[in-house]
Amino acid sequence: MKKVIIFLLIIAVLSAGIYFAVNYFVKPRIIETQIEGTNFTYCSDPDGNDIYTKGKSSYSSSGENSRTGATEDICDYFNKKTTNRVGLVREGVCDGQTFKTVLMTCGWGHVCRNATCVKGTEDMGICYDSDGGKDITKKGDIVGYGGLGEDSCWVSVDGTEANGGGSNECEAEFINSGRCYVNEYYCEGDSKKNEVIPCPNGCKEGACL
Repeated sequence: MKKVIIFLLIIAVLSAGIYFAVNYFVKPRIIETQIEGTNFTYCSDPDGNDIYTKGKSSYSSSGENSRTGATEDICDYFNKKTTNRVGLVREGVCDGQTFKTVLMTCGWGHVCRNATCVKGTEDMGICYDSDGGKDITKKGDIVGYGGLGEDSCWVSVDGTEANGGGSNECEAEFINSGRCYVNEYYCEGDSKKNEVIPCPNGCKEGACL
C-alpha cells in the first residue's frame, strides 16, 4: 500500500512539474502589465492583444485634462527577463476606458521580430526595413536595435546635410537650390541606421520624386 501511495505521489509531482514547465516556458505568458492611463473616452486596439499581429493602439480623452496618444507594439530585447536575440513583445491593450501595455514572452520556438511573435530561432535577423534598404523612391518604416524609424523628407537650411529638419515635402525653393533630401533609414546588421540623401527632383511623404 505504501508503495502505491509513493508511486502516486511521484506521478503527481511529475505531472505538476510538467504542467508548470509547459505553462512557464512553452506557452506565451505575461511578464508585467503597466497602466498607461484611465478614463479614456476612446480607446482602440486593432489587433486585439494578438501577439502574432503588429498593431497600433490609439486613445483619447476629453475635458480639462484631455489627452490623446498612440502606441505601437514593439519588441523589447533588453529586458533582463529575456535574451537580446529572443525578445519580449510589448502589446498595447484597451480594457474598457483603461489603456495598458502588456509585456509577454513569445513562447517556446518563437522569437519577437518586427513587433510580433514569429516561429523561429535566435539566428533570425532582428532589424526590419519595410522598403528593403536604401530605396529612396519608397517610404519605409524600420525597427531594430536603436528603436523605430520612419523615412522622411529633409530640408537643409544652409546647403549642408547636417543642419536642417524633417518635412512632409520639399517646396520648390529648396528643390531648386539643392537643399532637398530624404532621411533614409536602413538596416546594418541588426541595427537601425540612417543617411541623409539628396533628392534632386523633390521629396514628398518620405520618398524622393
